[in-house]
Amino acid sequence: MKKRMIIAGILLSVAFPVFAQVSGDNIDADRNCFSIIAGNKTTKDGSVMFAHNEDDGDYLISMNVCENGIWAEMPGMSVSDGFINKYGVCIASDGCQSKEDRDDFNEGGIVYELRFRVWQEATSARDAIRIIAREMEKYGYRASGRTYAVADPHEGWMVNVVKGHHWVAQRVPDDMVASVPNYYTIGKVDLSDTENFAGSADLIEYAVERGWYNPETDGEFNFRKAYAKPSVLVSDHNVPRHTLVMEKLGTKYDVNNVPFAVKPNKKLSVADMRQLISLHREARADGSHPSGVCAFDTNLSTIFQLRPNMPLAIGCVMWNAQGKPCAEVHVPWYLGMTRSPEGYQRMATAEEAAEKHFSDGNQVIDGKTLRERYPDMKYWIYADRWQDLLSDYSNKIEARKAEIEPVQKELFRNQKKFEKQLLKMSPAEAAEAMNAYTAKWVAD
Repeated sequence: MKKRMIIAGILLSVAFPVFAQVSGDNIDADRNCFSIIAGNKTTKDGSVMFAHNEDDGDYLISMNVCENGIWAEMPGMSVSDGFINKYGVCIASDGCQSKEDRDDFNEGGIVYELRFRVWQEATSARDAIRIIAREMEKYGYRASGRTYAVADPHEGWMVNVVKGHHWVAQRVPDDMVASVPNYYTIGKVDLSDTENFAGSADLIEYAVERGWYNPETDGEFNFRKAYAKPSVLVSDHNVPRHTLVMEKLGTKYDVNNVPFAVKPNKKLSVADMRQLISLHREARADGSHPSGVCAFDTNLSTIFQLRPNMPLAIGCVMWNAQGKPCAEVHVPWYLGMTRSPEGYQRMATAEEAAEKHFSDGNQVIDGKTLRERYPDMKYWIYADRWQDLLSDYSNKIEARKAEIEPVQKELFRNQKKFEKQLLKMSPAEAAEAMNAYTAKWVAD
């Protein structure tokens, strides 16, 4: 496949290097990740909240803190990184396979650049939609399909992209919660409603041309039914996970009528979002880790808490649990931080991380694996702990929960007091306090 090179733009007043787009991972994986966006009228604090589990196995996670925000980087991966930028705009994604079998893209198409450009440029979630539209229309998407979840302190959007140039986006209503496993969830589309939808102008016409939609026999156009690979809509991985979340929110799952978003049965807190993103299916007979929203290969769990009534530096928090959310604490990383705790940032600067994201990724270099090249990264502590838990999950997990739950409750309980202190400080003092606070809680 032809490689494409895109100038990655300007960040931190320094030109980023050229990205050589490569497929260093399975960009068409259909069992990766889970996202939940809660509108600001569904949350106790009036925030937009965005929870995301990254499901990539034991890939190293580097937490790059810089002037443009925070970048949860998995070196060498093209579909896995999560971002929050200095404007409080967040982006992460979920693999969603489509029916598309035509290679319709320019200069090799895009995958990784899409999320990276949103992080670099977007000033709001709505602006992120404009950037995604521009990139999709200019280059086309190289993978089968994907859902990009984007949010800011005022609103959240789900963006379904299809191999080639077709895409559609829908705003999450303020009084609803949208969740996405590994299939498209946008159904009815009204592109004339520009407040709540955006997408390719020929979305319906193209589906008719390909035989995916017949207006005379299929009734109202449904993007999900027209464009999704049929098997993923009924898979034993997607349906049970989505069922868990919707039932917890008070809605019965109907495989023939999956809603884009639902009204929750109560107001949600960060603790509630943690519970949702940690849900499991029934226990396995062999006592091993049960799959679910917290899946067998989850390696990073994040809850973005995006509050519009506070300074961005304090009001936007990225709660991170490296590893499985059932076995690790979600620790707050504030947008106003100026550095990562020791052992969490692989490269000295974000520019260097961008330059080496693919060239020094998860491949073996000079006979050394990524772990052998970076043995002091703290992520390996979480990876090793998880392997130990897996050795006897049913007997060890309760002891682990007894260790982490008091810590998690203390973090949630301390948040308001700590932020009151931050609001009285100068920006420089607050940044140092945030740096120290996160470093303290990730220490063990």
